[in-house]
Amino acid sequence: MECDGAGCRRDAALRLAHVADQLRKPCQGAVCQPRLPINGLVVSAGRRSINFIELYFFVLIQYSTIQRASNSEDMPMVKKPNTANVLGAVPTDDIVEELKRRIAKMDEAKATLAAITRQSTAALSPKNPNLSRAKEAYWRRRREWLAENPGKTVEDFYRENRRVLTFDTSVHNQLVKIGASSNPIYATIKSQYFFRLAGLSFEEMMSTPQAADRLALLDGCRRLTAGRAGRSWDCLNPPYEVLRILIAAHATDPAKFQWLPVDVRSGGLAHEIRTGELTADDALANLQRTEQNASIKSYKAIWVDLRDKLDPIFAAQKIPRPKTFGEAFENGRSKLFSGIGKGFYDAGLRFDAELRGEKIVPDTDIATVQHFIDNCPPFRALLCACLMSWYNASLRDGNNSEKFAAGRNDLFMAVYLPYCDVFVTRDAEQESCLRELTKYIGIETEVMSFDAFTSEF
Repeated sequence: MECDGAGCRRDAALRLAHVADQLRKPCQGAVCQPRLPINGLVVSAGRRSINFIELYFFVLIQYSTIQRASNSEDMPMVKKPNTANVLGAVPTDDIVEELKRRIAKMDEAKATLAAITRQSTAALSPKNPNLSRAKEAYWRRRREWLAENPGKTVEDFYRENRRVLTFDTSVHNQLVKIGASSNPIYATIKSQYFFRLAGLSFEEMMSTPQAADRLALLDGCRRLTAGRAGRSWDCLNPPYEVLRILIAAHATDPAKFQWLPVDVRSGGLAHEIRTGELTADDALANLQRTEQNASIKSYKAIWVDLRDKLDPIFAAQKIPRPKTFGEAFENGRSKLFSGIGKGFYDAGLRFDAELRGEKIVPDTDIATVQHFIDNCPPFRALLCACLMSWYNASLRDGNNSEKFAAGRNDLFMAVYLPYCDVFVTRDAEQESCLRELTKYIGIETEVMSFDAFTSEF
């Protein structure tokens, strides 16, 4: 595009006047914030930014253009309009001084910004080499682990590289009771453990009479389960649902059955923990509490009534009653395990069929049931818990014998023992019973009291 003399000069002068006008305008807060060059980078500090270094050179270029246009001898002569010369109103020295003053202010602003953000204008803070190496080692270890375990996921990696922790309901109650004193406990759990919430504990908590207490317990569960599900926590179904799922998986293909990969987590309970849609419902809590109490009462009655029936048998055969659980276990395991196990196995199949809208009358052979007992620790844990109730309420010598008097729900928490590394309770009777059961289930889960658990922190 050719320059037409006065027009070229006029356009250049107008551009220069606009630049000079912008230079003289005060900054309007966040509307006109400069971009500050820090360590060779231009940092934008607002929505509309002006780089005064670039602006300085732009003004010089525009001024040179005007000068060349004014001094050109080859340019055709055009009559100048009777308007004020913009350059005359803005001397070059004034523009340069104004730019220098603005640049000095920008240097001052850079220093202020560096002080606020705790960054040096000389060099960026060096990365911590130890932290970088730790991250690289972590990612490498995770990649190698996933490569060695092709059927597993990142969630499996998180679970298997941290100890899995499960609480009895008594511990959840205590954490709520001690209030702010529980904060360090929650923090330690989140940093050192993978927390696994027992569905039976959640059912017990949600049967608490007062809505305020239930909501407080729900808040405690939320603190334990903060974060992405599967990464730092999960929630297992109640025992009856865990066993139904395991029985159905075994019945599908007993030869290929593996208990641990079977997914027994509860999406419904995890959803309730996050939303609390049902927790505040008093009618539902009352129904839950009524069913819990009825189940506990009927379970105890089964074993107490059996004791009266066994009295004449012991008297007729002159057989002494067992004094230890180990003795009762060795004498009764061969017959009771298969008999009680078959009852549970067939019941699980019926329950699973009812959920599909079917009615069946299963009659599983003992060999299949025994295979399930041998290859499914959670099911074996339930049978051991039943044998302990049988021993304590029906068999043992009431005067001189070991006592394991935990109730139904406390003993049924044994179903969760194979799924965790550490089980914590505040119930001394439950602690004694579950620790004893681990020997016969064949697992190495550590059962400990709440005081012993917190003393490690």
